[in-house]
Amino acid sequence: MSFTAFGVMVVEWLVFIAVLLLSPATLDWVAVWFRRLPILAKIVVALIFLPLALALWVWRRPWLLLERQVIIAIMAVLWCVGGLSVGALRRQARSGGGSA
Repeated sequence: MSFTAFGVMVVEWLVFIAVLLLSPATLDWVAVWFRRLPILAKIVVALIFLPLALALWVWRRPWLLLERQVIIAIMAVLWCVGGLSVGALRRQARSGGGSA
């Protein structure tokens, strides 16, 4: 993953978490909007914004508020750290580096 893509991902997660904390009703509105999309549009949006679509799914679960917030925060951190790790491994493979 490039640093630009990583930066976009971090900004997406920060916006999602800010909306989660400051205006949870907005997330409910987005979930309703997403559900009303035609199936093809729903698939395209879900694929483009997969981590956020999964976080939105978690948000709509009937779990305790704190549980949902913690799960979403963990997802955000793991998704970003995982993206950085994959990018570092790809750069290392391209440069022919490795520890032997």
